[in-house]
Amino acid sequence: MKSKRILVIEDDAVTSEVIQVVLEDFGFEMMTVQDAEQALQAARDAPPDLILLDLTLPDSDAVQLCSRLKQEPSTRDAAVVLMTHQLSEEELARVVNSEADAQVSKPFSPLGLLAIVHECLQRQGTPAG
Repeated sequence: MKSKRILVIEDDAVTSEVIQVVLEDFGFEMMTVQDAEQALQAARDAPPDLILLDLTLPDSDAVQLCSRLKQEPSTRDAAVVLMTHQLSEEELARVVNSEADAQVSKPFSPLGLLAIVHECLQRQGTPAG
């Protein structure tokens, strides 16, 4: 069975590398980018099954990027998981009302992240692994 492709949009290199190592160990094909424009290009070049999107990207509004990804032909069917920090009530409301399929709070455990990835992929009908 073909491995599932995950696009990580994360500006912090250490966090991005940890996510990549953990999920590659479980058989996922990983693509990592640091900003919105790179994300859109990478998604067009190799459409992902799931997108892990950092809420606090310095170059863009992640909630708006999530909406854009849900409209793009190459990513509209991909599950989007927002990676968040401790949120204010206003930020939490934006996340809850976004088009994201799920959210995971940083810092997260490797197994916690894996569980959310598996759940989202199963929910969209593409079993993980």
